[in-house]
Amino acid sequence: MAVLRDEPDQRCLVDFTPGTIPNVPPARPYYAWIFIGRFLNAFIIRVHLIRRERSMARPSLTEEQVNEVRQRLLLETGRLIARDGYAGFSMRRLGAAVEMTAGALYRYFPTRQHVLLAYFAAALTSLSQRLDTIDAAEPDPLRAVHRLALAYADFCLEDRDRFRLLFLENDQGQFQELSSDPILLHPYQLLRTRVQQAIVAGLLRPLPADMATQLIWAAVHGVISLSINVSEIDFGEVRPLADAAATMAIRGLANPSALPSLER
Repeated sequence: MAVLRDEPDQRCLVDFTPGTIPNVPPARPYYAWIFIGRFLNAFIIRVHLIRRERSMARPSLTEEQVNEVRQRLLLETGRLIARDGYAGFSMRRLGAAVEMTAGALYRYFPTRQHVLLAYFAAALTSLSQRLDTIDAAEPDPLRAVHRLALAYADFCLEDRDRFRLLFLENDQGQFQELSSDPILLHPYQLLRTRVQQAIVAGLLRPLPADMATQLIWAAVHGVISLSINVSEIDFGEVRPLADAAATMAIRGLANPSALPSLER
């Protein structure tokens, strides 16, 4: 049986006789081009709609509003790290905690690393401000050294996860970007300045200022590090232990005549 088949440019007979293969002429090549053209047209329309949606996004936030959101995100970052640890922190969990989509979250911090860097930079800024207040209020160099060392201990003990990440888990340079920020060394430089004043005033032995500063800092830092990492030993109240470590380090470096100044 033969039927008449319509083609765009011709009419032809197609044989449908039982037991035979219909002699359907092959499709014209331009049919493929028609399909490709329609696909490209749909794709272009879709891209145009996406760009239009982005251009109609919510109005830009002011700098103050952006900073408020960033501070809220950093505060929540601290809570998540305290609860889940460094390894458990992720952008997905942060977004869920503050009820923000991933796209909205990346508006403030491009990556997880950026969040952590901002978190620690904010923490170091807080430490620096605390030390600056002590430095401005304490005229005696030796007592200032002791108070600065204890303020560092308090900073570390307030947030042990932050201390661990900042000082113990950076052995592979995960937060190397912080090394170029002046705020990173400000606490050390402030302590060193007061140690230098104490040496010049004859309150401490005439050692290099860096050596004396590092010995005092290491005494406090070592007590805190051990109490956090060695769970097999009961260190009891760590703050009094850090106080004792700072006092003994300063006494060991002090001139005997300067000790009454430390005890006042």
